[in-house]
Amino acid sequence: MVNYKKCEKGSALFLNLFILFILLTFSFAMTAMTSTEIRIAGNNVEATQAFYLAEAGIAEAINLIYSNPNVSGTIIDKMPMGNGLVTVTGSWSGNVVTLEAVGKVGEIKQTVKQSLQVIVSDSIFDHAIITFADSYGSTCKLFDDVNITGDGIIGTELEIDNNVIVKGNLYTKEKPVKNNSSVQVIVVDDLDFPPFPQIPEWQKPNNLGQPCEYDNVNSAEDFKTGNQYYVAKRVNLRDSLVLDNVYIECSSLNLRGEKYSGITFVVDGPIDIESNNTSFENVSLIAKGSITVEGKTTVLKNMLINTAGDFKVNEKDKADYHDIQIFAQGNVFCTNSINVKSGILMSSRNIYLANNFELEGHILAKGKLTAKNHVKIIGSMGFGEATLENKVVLIYSKNTGAPIPNTVPKGIEITKLMWSEG
Repeated sequence: MVNYKKCEKGSALFLNLFILFILLTFSFAMTAMTSTEIRIAGNNVEATQAFYLAEAGIAEAINLIYSNPNVSGTIIDKMPMGNGLVTVTGSWSGNVVTLEAVGKVGEIKQTVKQSLQVIVSDSIFDHAIITFADSYGSTCKLFDDVNITGDGIIGTELEIDNNVIVKGNLYTKEKPVKNNSSVQVIVVDDLDFPPFPQIPEWQKPNNLGQPCEYDNVNSAEDFKTGNQYYVAKRVNLRDSLVLDNVYIECSSLNLRGEKYSGITFVVDGPIDIESNNTSFENVSLIAKGSITVEGKTTVLKNMLINTAGDFKVNEKDKADYHDIQIFAQGNVFCTNSINVKSGILMSSRNIYLANNFELEGHILAKGKLTAKNHVKIIGSMGFGEATLENKVVLIYSKNTGAPIPNTVPKGIEITKLMWSEG
């Protein structure tokens, strides 16, 4: 007689193995599907992030166009933003610029295009000379070989004497008190004068993290630990310090080294720089006290100087400044062979320039502007009152390449046209 129970044992084993195989196959399939879904979700997240980076790049490029309406080519080059990079290029056709922004996160790229119509209208840089409506000045004096190329709008008493040449028109509300040089002066009753623009306030980044703290620092090596943010009581350096986007806060700062780069010094007091063939590049000096630079052959490139006090430069030899912004709530004094290219000087009080000072850019003084003894300006001047004397040359130019702060009315109207993605 056949024992069927013994035969069924083999069938059950086979059935169990078959079911186990099915379950394993299903598990592997589910794992593969889950892994694929995770990769797809990750790619979708990175694609979304890259798209928003491209949008942010367009917005940043528009801000740059407000500062410089002639910017073209690569406007933003692989700028870090969030957890990716953004690059923006611009091409012009008449007064229409087409911006193309590429946001990249990992290996994922997204592209956004925006066309803009840019119309440059009147601004405080549309004349060689202009006075401010809310300044406390009273006179504008031009004498002793002053040579001006460009128009001027003057709201104070005007005095012209001793070989003054103006290749343009001076517009005033009243006839000049004196005009011994036959300068063309046109009296206009309804002249408008702009207000003095606000001095920009420096904003501390909010992502610096915890600082590395010191008492007094006398060696540059203390700032080479790899930290981004340092706090010290006093800093007195006689050696060079080259870093990359590092913030140093202190109560007083004294610099005597040969080179400083990639640093923002935030000082709750004065800054004293005694230069001897010293160069500064990508350095910001933010101070509540005065900033004084003395010595010879100083080179400043791509710098921001913002002080609640005075800014004084007294060079014994010469100084070259490139792409520099100087903002002072106090007075500004620049004398002795200082050559500034692509620069802007702003003071809520007075500006004094003398002795072979040269500037390619713009000067804005709420109080009095004094320029004397071989001063040459290519750009424009705005002031409350002024005295220009002894071989001062002013050649009007609006496109000096000088950085323009966002508090200055730019007279630029931007209309958004075409928008596309992908």
